[in-house]
Amino acid sequence: MIVNNLLTHMNDAKAQGLLPRFAATEDYGSARFTRKDAPRVWVTHYDGIDRDHPEHYAIYRALQEIPVGRMPWTVDNCRVGKANELSKALELALAE
Repeated sequence: MIVNNLLTHMNDAKAQGLLPRFAATEDYGSARFTRKDAPRVWVTHYDGIDRDHPEHYAIYRALQEIPVGRMPWTVDNCRVGKANELSKALELALAE
């Protein structure tokens, strides 16, 4: 359901083709797209809050082993990229 909401808003046909390679979740109001083949890499959607902080997507990678039962963003991680479009963010995440 969260994927459909974002795609309707973004109208991003290219992202629709990439999304089957990701698992979509929502945590604390943010949409997250975790790579199915490499769960240590994910994309987080951030709503824009003003002109200086517009809507964007950030790509992250876990820096340590992810314990069983935990989500990757709950361990030490770093941002490895940023994009304004979902399709570009997913492409960057697949390149990680």
